[in-house]
Amino acid sequence: MIRINKITIIILFLIVLVPDLKLLAQPSFERGNMGMGIKREGPSIGEIKSISSDEIVVDLSGKTQTIRILPDLKINKEIGRSTGDIKIGTNLLVFGEQDNGNRIKAILIKILTEGIPAMPGGLEGRSGPLTGKVVQLTPIIKIDSMDGEREVDVSGLKKVIEEVAADIKEISVGTKIRFLGHPGKISRVIIIPSQPEVASRDQERESMNDSGNMSHLPMPTTPTVSLFKKESMDRTKDSPFGFKDAAMLRMDILSWYDDYGKAMNDLGVYWMEPVGSFAFSWEQVQRKIQDGYTPFTWDRYDRLIRNAHAQNIHISGDIQAREPLITPIKRRPSSLPKDLAGYQNFVSAVVERYDGDGVDDMPGLLYPIKHWKIEDEAMAKIYFNGTGEDYARIVNVAYDAVKSADSSATVILSMIRGYDGYMDDNPKAFMEAFFKEFSRLSKVRKWDIFDQHWMALDSNIPDEKEYLEIKKYMNDVVITSKRYGYELAPFWAMEVAGVLMSTETAHAADLFKRFIYALSVGVKKMFWSGLAERPSHRSTERDDPLGKATLINAQGNKKLGYYTFKKMVELLDGSDLNNVQTTKEGSDVYVFRFMKNNKPVWVMWNDGKAAAKERIAVEPGTSKMKVVEIVPAYESGKDVKDYATAFKPYWKAVKSGFFEIEVGSVPVVITVD
Repeated sequence: MIRINKITIIILFLIVLVPDLKLLAQPSFERGNMGMGIKREGPSIGEIKSISSDEIVVDLSGKTQTIRILPDLKINKEIGRSTGDIKIGTNLLVFGEQDNGNRIKAILIKILTEGIPAMPGGLEGRSGPLTGKVVQLTPIIKIDSMDGEREVDVSGLKKVIEEVAADIKEISVGTKIRFLGHPGKISRVIIIPSQPEVASRDQERESMNDSGNMSHLPMPTTPTVSLFKKESMDRTKDSPFGFKDAAMLRMDILSWYDDYGKAMNDLGVYWMEPVGSFAFSWEQVQRKIQDGYTPFTWDRYDRLIRNAHAQNIHISGDIQAREPLITPIKRRPSSLPKDLAGYQNFVSAVVERYDGDGVDDMPGLLYPIKHWKIEDEAMAKIYFNGTGEDYARIVNVAYDAVKSADSSATVILSMIRGYDGYMDDNPKAFMEAFFKEFSRLSKVRKWDIFDQHWMALDSNIPDEKEYLEIKKYMNDVVITSKRYGYELAPFWAMEVAGVLMSTETAHAADLFKRFIYALSVGVKKMFWSGLAERPSHRSTERDDPLGKATLINAQGNKKLGYYTFKKMVELLDGSDLNNVQTTKEGSDVYVFRFMKNNKPVWVMWNDGKAAAKERIAVEPGTSKMKVVEIVPAYESGKDVKDYATAFKPYWKAVKSGFFEIEVGSVPVVITVD
């Protein structure tokens, strides 16, 4: 199984390849083009302080890091090359600005050596780094990229490099290195040439956040037929099931997935949080001018909402404080606005436009938007370039602005508790700083919901147990909130995804466990990370974890997880989420009881290798129970011909008031006949 943290570390390594080059044009407002869950500004860079036969001690600007020299530690080095080293068949990673056609103006080219990791697949967008094999050298270099042939203009090229294998003997005291991995195990060391020096943090951040203009952003289509029914929207408003970024193809934030509504309606899922390029960002609706701001322009958001409502899909909005500028610069993450009054006005305006109260509403608005999150993963520098204190100040004014426009609206606090096991010295630091500053600003809680994401980032946790970790994160937030005197708020999990599973069966089972366990510990609404993967353009494209977490693959085929998700919704939507009981946990076997329409629904699974027998007491008068394995018994979803026959339920008799069943690795759902 491929670990997500390793992939994102590789990406961050590429960000700091060369100084003074504003190389990356990957948009910063969505994890899609940056890999999964980047939680720090870059990989660790330092200078060798001492070296022995079994360890290297690195000076990190006053701090030290010890790297154990293990047999699987990889040592590489960067060496300078020229365009003369580029041959037909050479694999390249090209950084530079792409035009609207098929050409990229190269600033840096990295020759990809076999066996040396490069940019993970699924990360090329319409701007930014491209990977491909050279198919032509003259009169212009052409590469076969995942999006077809691309011309490489080298007229402005500043550097060609190659990373090659090196020997531990090439490292000595004073050598500058970049190292990748997690604190418990550094997996790779790259020797950095003494000249030129590595880019500064400011340069890294600027290169990461290149700006695209609005014309490059996807425009939602206008449905020719509206299926909108207010009674349907009313009926599904409390459903716990949803998707993050369903309207884009994973992982291309510049895409529009027009079939998302059809797929969601088939799944029975009617909630979506659009982030990516559809976060409600201040800079997307206004521009700064000398005496203030331009009028608001809402067209993209209006079209998005019309499209969703025409398909009876609720939207939870994400508000981002990316302050407008007179001259657009490199695309950047949100930060504490200098003009907080202007920011408040923007927040109030966006909530007012979509609140459905008849005052300054979007023309033709069919259903109000009542849920607004302030930023997305504020604890991550790649999405919010500020401190916990800065985020507290934003929330303090944003809450007031939301409530002034719509007192019945719900304000959602972005994820503030960082991920464990991901090269973060103190993943609770941002959360602590937030609460400390907020307690100074207000003694009254100014959020209605906590958002706690959960994805597979901690390589110290076994794959089959990672779904359990969300409880620890929630407990940390609860304890800290109580310590600062704030009334507890309910939890949503607005982005959930798992490890990159080796089989579709394992992927589907992991998806189901994440939903069930989170609901059992009090999460009220959950959004799976993505619906459909973007199409592949070549067989050599590398796996992208968030793309692979989706329910529809790059070829347009529904995975087993699609059918599992649909069956989960069918069996459990409408359950009383305030009455979910965990009757067994703490070992390999987990047993939960939901109540739906005043009838029990039992859920069981076994993380162990050996099957286990379970016995549950049932209501008097029950003669038999219906059992459904939640994952269809096929190798892949492509083999499923019809949802109606995809699952093979069976009935089993109740004996003396008890129901006995042997539980294996595939979760089962048990209902009263």
